[in-house]
Order: sequence, then C-alpha cells, then structure tokens
Amino acid sequence: MSICVSHSCPPPWRAPNELASRLNKEVIVDIAIAARGGMETLRPALQRLYVTTASACRDALKSFLEGYQEGIQQIMEEKEDSSKAQQEGCTDKNST
Repeated sequence: MSICVSHSCPPPWRAPNELASRLNKEVIVDIAIAARGGMETLRPALQRLYVTTASACRDALKSFLEGYQEGIQQIMEEKEDSSKAQQEGCTDKNST
C-alpha cells in the first residue's frame, strides 16, 4: 500500500469510487437505524456488516494471492529461460 502525503488523497480506509462510498453510507445509516431499536435490531445489522466485510476481505486476499503466485511463476519462467540461454551460450563457446 502506498502512503499519500498530500491532502488531496483520500485515506486508505475510504472507498475509492462513488458506488462503494454510497454503499458505506447505506451501511452506516442501516446501523444507525438499528441502534435506535436497541440490541435486538443492532446485533443482526452488525452481523451482516461483519459477514459482508469478511467476505470482501477473503475475496481480496484470494485475488492478491492468485496475482502473487502468477507473478512468482512468471519470474521463475524468466529465470529458467535465461539460464537455458546461458547454458546454450556456454555450450556454443565450448564447441568452437
């Protein structure tokens, strides 16, 4: 995660696009309304928030790990290709 020093960047915990920020506002309103009803209505609202957040975090982590594995695989393939090229270059020099 990059850290933005200027004041023009939103904090990293804020939603980067309008749809996500609108959804965050809806969740806050939902929790505020539920809080007025007491613990019986607040608990299910907080559980929905927890499940939604956990699901989003799980999906983001899964996506990150897949991309990370693809990157490692690509680097390993590049290393294999370069080592093969070096070996071929060495055998060409030795044969002459």
